Amino acid sequence: MIQIVITPAHSGRGGLYRAIGHAGDGEDRICTAVTAIEECLAANLENTWNVRYRRSAGKGTYELTWNKTDRPGKGLPRANQAAGFAYNGLKALAAQYPDVVHVQWNPQFVERRNRNDD
Repeated sequence: MIQIVITPAHSGRGGLYRAIGHAGDGEDRICTAVTAIEECLAANLENTWNVRYRRSAGKGTYELTWNKTDRPGKGLPRANQAAGFAYNGLKALAAQYPDVVHVQWNPQFVERRNRNDD
């Protein structure tokens, strides 16, 4: 099972894409499809929106984080939009292979003040 969580950047917090459960090295056609979507996301962040990102991969894991942009005001919203496109592609893949892929979009965090703090 490949478990994927995508959290968009919001309020000074960076965005995060995390996948756990990859077979790695093209061992499985579904993992290959997931990897292709991940690489498209990374390419969009860098080449289309000039968003700085960090990637780390290990046996069975892949993580991509983004939080800085060379296009103030547009880069991070566009990065989140690119992550949304990746989410939609992964969701379609998960619909075809529900026993193999699970993807979750974490809504943007909303910080709420405790009413007792007023």
